[in-house]
Amino acid sequence: MISMRLSKKDLKLREKLSVPEPSYENMESYPWGLEITLNEDCCNKLGLDVADYSVGDVLFLECRATVKSISQNSTEMSVKNRSMSLQITDLGLEPEE
Repeated sequence: MISMRLSKKDLKLREKLSVPEPSYENMESYPWGLEITLNEDCCNKLGLDVADYSVGDVLFLECRATVKSISQNSTEMSVKNRSMSLQITDLGLEPEE
């Protein structure tokens, strides 16, 4: 597993460039777009009862995703930004053991 937590260098660069991102609770530590929300229908399909979980519980997420787009742009400061969008097509969740 790879931690997606932003490094101090990345945080300083984002602050310097004023990268616009929604201000969620963990935005200082993790990039926007890494959070997913599963509605009750999705949880039911996965065999999960939301009532069985509490904030802070850890789950293992396994998924299959298709690359939907690849983009690249550059800023005035010659910073190249590359990204890809993924569409999750299959999903599995398990409680941490």
